[in-house]
Amino acid sequence: MDLPNVLMICIDDLKDWIGYLNGNPDVKTPHIDKLASEGRKFTNAHSVVPVCSPSRISIMYGLHATTHGSYVGIPYEAIERLKDVSTIEGYFQKNGYLSIGSGKILDHDFKGELAKNFDQVIDSAPKGGPRSKRKPR
Repeated sequence: MDLPNVLMICIDDLKDWIGYLNGNPDVKTPHIDKLASEGRKFTNAHSVVPVCSPSRISIMYGLHATTHGSYVGIPYEAIERLKDVSTIEGYFQKNGYLSIGSGKILDHDFKGELAKNFDQVIDSAPKGGPRSKRKPR
């Protein structure tokens, strides 16, 4: 049986500035718009914690912050509750998928046991990335 392709894109601070969400007429995103037209979109998702690292932990482990206990940016390996919990990447990997990761999901010196849940890690762009030349209103 062929496994369906799964692409999970997690982006923080994006707001609705993607073409298919009609959030900003100045932003042109033809490639992500095409991808969105061909897949499943979650347009009513909310962060469980207003800090990026604990939110990534919740996404990767499928646990609410009240369960994993992280509300500040600490390394994943330092959270005792996560020691015996599989990540979403690990779940896919154990079920025959090739698990590849990149970007901010791998922040905080991503290594140790958690790193084994990825078959491949793609280097990300330099920290900071491109910035708009437009001044905020």
